[in-house]
Amino acid sequence: MPRLASNNSDCTTNTKIFNYGSAYYAFMLLFNYKIEADGYLVGWKYMIGHSTNYCDSYAAIWRQTGEGNSVLFNLITETLLTPEDASTGGIRFQFVQNSTEVVRKGDFLALYVEDWIISGCEGNLVSFRPNVDGDPSAYIRRFLTQARVDRLTSFDIATELRGVALRAYIAEFLKLSGEPVSSHTDVSPGEIKITWEFPATAPNQELTTTHFKIECSDNSNFDKIISFKLVSIDYRETVISNLNIQQPHYARVSTLRNYNGKELIQDVSTVSSLFCAERGKLPPEDVIVTESGTLEPEEERIFTVSVTSLEADDCVPSVTLTYGSGQLSNQRKTGPWTFTRQQGVTFELTIKVKLLDGHENIIWQEEYTTSKAPNSPNGLTVHTRTSTSVTISWFPLVYTDKIYSIQQYQVTCIITNNTFNDSVTVNSVSYYNTSDSSTTSLTIESLYSQVEYSCTIKALLSENELGESSREVVFWTKPVEPVLTYSNDNVVNPSEETITVLLPNITSSDDMLKGYDSMIIVVENLSSRKKRSITVDSIDNMIVYITASFLVTNYSPSFSVGDNQIYGGYWNRPLDNQYSYHIAVGFKAKTEDDILKLTTIPGAESVRPAGWVVGVAVGVPMGFIIILQAVIIIMLLVRRSSGTESEEKRAQSNPEYEVVGLTPTSFRNKGVAQDVPAQSAESEEKRAQSYSEYEEVGLRPASSKNQGATHVPSQSAEYETTTFQATSDDHVYEKVTKQMKQACYENTSIIRNKV
Repeated sequence: MPRLASNNSDCTTNTKIFNYGSAYYAFMLLFNYKIEADGYLVGWKYMIGHSTNYCDSYAAIWRQTGEGNSVLFNLITETLLTPEDASTGGIRFQFVQNSTEVVRKGDFLALYVEDWIISGCEGNLVSFRPNVDGDPSAYIRRFLTQARVDRLTSFDIATELRGVALRAYIAEFLKLSGEPVSSHTDVSPGEIKITWEFPATAPNQELTTTHFKIECSDNSNFDKIISFKLVSIDYRETVISNLNIQQPHYARVSTLRNYNGKELIQDVSTVSSLFCAERGKLPPEDVIVTESGTLEPEEERIFTVSVTSLEADDCVPSVTLTYGSGQLSNQRKTGPWTFTRQQGVTFELTIKVKLLDGHENIIWQEEYTTSKAPNSPNGLTVHTRTSTSVTISWFPLVYTDKIYSIQQYQVTCIITNNTFNDSVTVNSVSYYNTSDSSTTSLTIESLYSQVEYSCTIKALLSENELGESSREVVFWTKPVEPVLTYSNDNVVNPSEETITVLLPNITSSDDMLKGYDSMIIVVENLSSRKKRSITVDSIDNMIVYITASFLVTNYSPSFSVGDNQIYGGYWNRPLDNQYSYHIAVGFKAKTEDDILKLTTIPGAESVRPAGWVVGVAVGVPMGFIIILQAVIIIMLLVRRSSGTESEEKRAQSNPEYEVVGLTPTSFRNKGVAQDVPAQSAESEEKRAQSYSEYEEVGLRPASSKNQGATHVPSQSAEYETTTFQATSDDHVYEKVTKQMKQACYENTSIIRNKV
């Protein structure tokens, strides 16, 4: 290595240097060695001039601003040089680690050496030579004894020729072909893909590009690095993970170089535009979807949607909701958002956010079915009715909904008719609830008597919503049963052909009796020699039959059962004195098909007409019984014979009634049909046949109201039974004409099944 007294031979470094030595005094040079490209300072390469007891030497980069007298020189960066190992032929490379100073094309290289007189050193570490022709001119600082400074003016410098064995290594900015681009393709939530372009070949220089460095920050100045990663020079894209999806980001891509295997500082980076990380579907707790509104028919359901997590989201400027065919676009991100849908429809709800980088993400996509009122219960049926209550039942409902559930059933009853009870108000409404949803029958108490009600039922849901109403069921409450009294000396008087009973007194008020149509007399033939209990269901028109009907406000105090007359449209058929009879009284209401308050008349539990011996003493000899029977037979034959003569005489005086054996007579009782006269033996025989036919089929004369009529035998004379009783009950009996037209008889009223 040549020193001051050099032989001017070439040095053996990688640069041709000769006649370089080391100085003995302090100086400062700003060489006209200028930087040729923008970049980062990577290191210094210099020739050792004095390796021991040297004066401190600083290599630096200065930048000029202004011209002429206004020129200024400012220090950009400086490095204290050290000799370290001088065994490499006097050439030293000093690496500058983690430099962040950017140097620019046109900046000056500078060298500062400490004053050896002040510090007691012996010379300059870096070789140089002064005033050699061909060397570049340099700005030399005047006043050499002054300490280092970071600014010089035009008055602080002079110009001389200087050569210095010093080189600066600059990592040139290797610029990308364009800005890095963010992409949401093939990434997961919290990630972003960064892509960039880079020249296929890098400049051939000692510092080679080995990696790309990708950094993320929440601001374009990169004051705070959130994440970074190194990527091989062979790649042009990478995915950055674990980003905050609610925060905008910037990315920059830089090149990294090395020297002899050592990683150096990165080159200048290229910053991307703002971007936001990919986001996925939100968790269910972040999306609040509420449904409201009434479940009335034709009413739409109101949906309210809000996403609370978006309130603090700096990446989302607007939201778009799609619900089926409807859409709410460019909505403010905080919500809530509302829309309506019909009941019982299924639709897909999609929430899409538009990010600041223009990308759109679907953050919610679910299928919804709007609530719908449950169907009306089926099978609404009335079971038991009284004057103040009713029991109804229905089929249970199957109902599934995400909001509502059946809590109870509600029965709504409206009074629709008060004809027979004007103390109540028509159209008044009452509500009755079951105790729970499993109950499918209900007994409603405290109703008004003999009033028509119309009732429906619906499901009572949570949130006080109601389902659809069922079909209505209409019914009448029964009337209050009449209060009956009998006289204390009530006596049943059987005769040869009839049984006369006392009818009860009705002590109920006229208002209560408004709803009653008639009082009826029911007879049971105890042919089995055993009394039975008369019930509504036992009336079969054969053994048990209705024999008379009277208005509850107009009837006689007594009645003779078996007098062969018509009462209120019912035939009071003759009795057979071979049998006993059970006689009861009942009532028909205007709103009921059933017979109400069917009770036995006191003393008439088992009564036989008086023309027959009821029984014989126990232990009477059998022979006596046989003789008694013979006497009875003879008496019957004699009676029939005498009856034949009288019948012949009556037949002559009344020829037109021979066929049916009828003879007009005066009324016996008020509201009672005409008596049937005595007849000849032949007519008696026919009548007996006729009676037996009636007894077998339970026929009675037809009324204009009843159906299912049969016919009576033809008669030879006009005969009309239009008594007061029949007229008031609107029963009209057909005339029997001389032309032998058949008169219509009908079966005793059939009691229909209960409601």
